[in-house]
Amino acid sequence: MTTIFTLLSRGYFPREIPPPFTTIPFAKFIVDYVHRLPNAFTEGKRATHLLRHDVPRIGAKRRLLSIPNPIAQFNLSAAIIQHWSTLNTHCHESTLSCSTPVFNKNGGQAIIPSFGFADLTQKRASIRSFAKYILRTDISRFYPSIYSHSIPWALHTKPTAKLNRKDKTLAGNVLDERIRKSQDDQTIGIPISPDTSFIIAETVLTAFDKLLVSKYTALRGFRYIDDMEFGFGTYREAQEALAQVRDILREFELSTNDTKTRIIELPVPLDETWVAELRGFAFRTNKTKYLQSDIATFFDKLFSLQAQFPDDTVIKYGVQQLRSIPFDAKSWEFTQRYLFQCLMVDTSTFLVILPLLQSQQKAQLKVDLSTLTHIINYQIQECCPMYFGNEVAWALWAAIYWNLHIGKKAAVALSNMTDPVVAVIALDAHQRGLIPNDLDTTRWEQFLNREALYEPQWLLAYEANVKGWLPQKGKTDYVASDSCFGLMKAAGVSFYDPAKVRSAKLTSAAPSNTVVPLFSFDVESPS
Repeated sequence: MTTIFTLLSRGYFPREIPPPFTTIPFAKFIVDYVHRLPNAFTEGKRATHLLRHDVPRIGAKRRLLSIPNPIAQFNLSAAIIQHWSTLNTHCHESTLSCSTPVFNKNGGQAIIPSFGFADLTQKRASIRSFAKYILRTDISRFYPSIYSHSIPWALHTKPTAKLNRKDKTLAGNVLDERIRKSQDDQTIGIPISPDTSFIIAETVLTAFDKLLVSKYTALRGFRYIDDMEFGFGTYREAQEALAQVRDILREFELSTNDTKTRIIELPVPLDETWVAELRGFAFRTNKTKYLQSDIATFFDKLFSLQAQFPDDTVIKYGVQQLRSIPFDAKSWEFTQRYLFQCLMVDTSTFLVILPLLQSQQKAQLKVDLSTLTHIINYQIQECCPMYFGNEVAWALWAAIYWNLHIGKKAAVALSNMTDPVVAVIALDAHQRGLIPNDLDTTRWEQFLNREALYEPQWLLAYEANVKGWLPQKGKTDYVASDSCFGLMKAAGVSFYDPAKVRSAKLTSAAPSNTVVPLFSFDVESPS
C-alpha cells in the first residue's frame, strides 16, 4: 500500500546521488507531526524553487534532475495519497502502458513500472510475431515538456477541466497547483526524479493511450513511460498510426521526438548487437591462469564496441558483467587498471565502478588507493568548471569512504561550485580533515539566510545550519525562526547522514534502463 511515509522516504530523493543523502528522517517527522504541522506547512500556498543537480546520461548528454523543496514535496505527496484511488484506477485503464505505477514491495524506489525488462522483452517478441513493420517513437523532452494544466485534462477531460479550473474537488486541479508550487509557479515541465512525477506522467499518458486506442481498437503494441512500439502489417498502416500519435500528443501540448522516430521493416534483433556480444562473453573463472587473458580480451571488445556505438551505455553495461567474477588478487589488480581507465575517460561510470571497488575490497581484495586518489582529484578539477555535479559528488563520496585527501587545486575548483549536493558533501569531507584550508566557503555562505530555505539552495541552507558546518551571520538562527524548517530542526530532521558514507552498501545507482537500452536509443526514465 502506498503511504505518505513510503513516498517521502523512498520516492523523494533521486537514486543517482550518494547514499548519505536521505529523506527517512523527514518522512518519520511527517508521520509523527502530521496533525501538529503549522498552516504554513500544510496550506501549500508558498511557491518554492527546485534544487537542480546535473547527472550524466550517454556520451556528452546530460540530465538535469530536480529535487523539490520538502514543504512542497510533502503537499504534493499528500495530495497524491488523498487521491490515490482516483489516480490508480485511471492509470490501470490503459491497455497500452507497461509502466503503470505500482507499489514496490521489495524496497528501493517507492513506485515502479508494472513491467520489468524481462517482461518487456516478451512483449516485444509477441508484437513481432504477427507484424511486418514496427513503429518506434518517444516524446521529445517528455518531463520538461509536460504542461501542468494537462493533468486535469487527463483526469477529467479537457472541456470539463476548462469549465472548472478553480474547482478544488477535482483531483487534477489540486495536483496541477501543487506541482506549480514546487517549481516557482511554472506550468511547463515537472521535476525529474521524484516518484510523484512518475505518477503524474503516467496519469497524463494514460489519457493519451485511451484516445489512441479509441482510434485504433485493434492496435497491438505498448508504451513504456514515454517510449512506444507498435506493430503493423503494412508500412502505410504504420505511417497512419504515427500521424495519429502526433495529433493526439498535441492535445496535451506534447510532441514526438523525430530524431528517435522510425518505421522499421522486420526482422531486426530484439537487442543491440553489442548487448548480445557482452552478455554472451564467457570468462574462464574455473581456470584462474586464463582469467587475466579473458579480462584483457573482454575490455578490448568493450572499448571497441563503445567506439562503434558512442550513443549507447556500452562501458557501463560491460562493467556490470564483472560483478559475479570470483577474482583472485592477481586478476583483480589487473582488472583495476582497466576500471581506472574507464573512470578517467567516462565519468558516467562512477555509479557502476565504485560499487565494484567497494564489493571487492569487502572480499579482502586491495583497492589501489594511490591511483584512485589521483583520479578523484583529477575528475574534481575537470568536472567542477563544467558543473558536472553528480560526478563531483560521487568523487567526494569516494574520498570520504576511502579516506583520500583532496588536493589544493581540487579544493579551489570545489569552492567555485554552487551545486547544493556537492557543497553539502564537500563540507562533510572538510569537517573530516580531507580537504585543506584551500576550500573557500564564501560563495556558499551567501545562502545562509531564511529566504534561501525556499530557493534552489534550500538543502545547503538547511544542512549547513543544522550541522554547524558554516558560520551563521547575525544573532538570529534563520532556520529556527522559520515556522516550517524550525519545527523540522527542533525534531532532529536532517537530509544528510555522515554515518551512512561508510556504512552504505552500494549497488548500481543508475536505473537499469539507462544501462541496457530497451530500444536502440536511450530510454528517458523518471529518475
